[in-house]
Amino acid sequence: MMRRPVLYAAVLAIVCGLPGVSRADALDDKLRPLISEQYAAEFMQKSLKGIHYLNCDGVPCRRTDEFELFNPPVSTADTRQILVYAIKGALAWWCGLDEGRGTVALGEFLQERDFNARQTALASAMHGTFMRMQKAVFDTSGKTCQAETKAELDEALPNGVK
Repeated sequence: MMRRPVLYAAVLAIVCGLPGVSRADALDDKLRPLISEQYAAEFMQKSLKGIHYLNCDGVPCRRTDEFELFNPPVSTADTRQILVYAIKGALAWWCGLDEGRGTVALGEFLQERDFNARQTALASAMHGTFMRMQKAVFDTSGKTCQAETKAELDEALPNGVK
């Protein structure tokens, strides 16, 4: 079972006070431990079951088979990082920055990893879904983004498409 309320509460608690974050890696290092390997694996499994609704290089992605469920095309570690980019995108939105900057960071990561069309479609779907989930939490939290958090996030995110 996924532990969403605990994860969301932990994310909100950390991002409301991010002392000393000055680079993307440092922010990633603070956020990544909030997403357990088990949570990432479960998120991947659920995403794989709906991949046939996605587009892979201009055509619908093929359905996931049992082999792929046991051998996902994206590692648990990479899934955790994809979810970190989603949190950063939601934080950008919450803090009044361009949420697309989290997507740019994801794109750079996918290029670094040389993901194929299926992996990219899956990563993009996981990123978008998780970012919407996080945005809902921030939106209903009753809190506002601190100026320090906004500045640190602004420094940690890419400024645009390269």
